[in-house]
Amino acid sequence: MRAELNDIFESNFEARIETVFSNLSGGRTVELARENPDRTYVLATIRILHPHKNGLAAHTGNALTESYDAHEHLQSIVKLTNSLSYFIIIDKPERGGKLVLYDLLWEQTTADQKKLFATARVDKFLSNYRQRSFAPEIGDMILFNGGRIWPGVSNIQGNKIRITIGGFMGISKDDLQVFYWS
Repeated sequence: MRAELNDIFESNFEARIETVFSNLSGGRTVELARENPDRTYVLATIRILHPHKNGLAAHTGNALTESYDAHEHLQSIVKLTNSLSYFIIIDKPERGGKLVLYDLLWEQTTADQKKLFATARVDKFLSNYRQRSFAPEIGDMILFNGGRIWPGVSNIQGNKIRITIGGFMGISKDDLQVFYWS
């Protein structure tokens, strides 16, 4: 994947991401999370959203870390709660496909509301909260507190798909490093 990303971006994608994160790291070293010297996490995930398929339902990173055992190793090295999310717009749709941030933080979400996570009803209860929408341009990088904030993507209209690449970053348990992964 690394070689393919370098071809797509016509540069060292991983080095560019690490440079951005280093500027935000408070002097901490930045590196791709790994389980051992020979086994790293994927550095980014490409997400393709098709027109007329309901965008992307609202979610939070904190909900994901609480519900998946697959994060067990990451939880041992990274402060996953309130981790950051990032993505870069590769291609944007003709209309729609906006990043929607809801004015409700994970810690303000009730236990009953949290049960709605990963159901079609999550967007219905979030529609009662103030929302901010962003329509980033191709090449823009968006970085936000995806652990605490409920983000989603509005419906995509027209004939073009929405393509992004991104992942997550967080501070190590010992506060000395910033890890990123997908």
